[in-house]
Amino acid sequence: MRSEEETNQAVERYGDTVRRLCMIHLKNEADTQDIFQTVFLKYLLHDKPFESGEHEKAWFIRVTLNACKDLLRSFFQGGVRPGLERGRAGAGRQSGAEPAGLPGGPGAAGGQSEHCRPAGGG
Repeated sequence: MRSEEETNQAVERYGDTVRRLCMIHLKNEADTQDIFQTVFLKYLLHDKPFESGEHEKAWFIRVTLNACKDLLRSFFQGGVRPGLERGRAGAGRQSGAEPAGLPGGPGAAGGQSEHCRPAGGG
């Protein structure tokens, strides 16, 4: 595990590069911040020494790009759109049911939406 001082120096050196790569690929500030933290956490936990400054920079670029691709892939495969909370988005949609209390959902009167009810309120 790397020291706090070593990690802070890496943030100073490569933070701008990591942030720019994330914004180019993700186009979202919140996701950029998440990936930024992930990349520098991986650096903190990465024990192996780098051969040179060039090797270290290449490592940051590769890890950043891979983390961005993983995040975008999770949106595509999970049916979650960028900008929505990952934990809640699409939770009720996998089964095809709408959440309870919404028109047409399990809590709707008679299982029909307002648009499909016969005239007269039945």
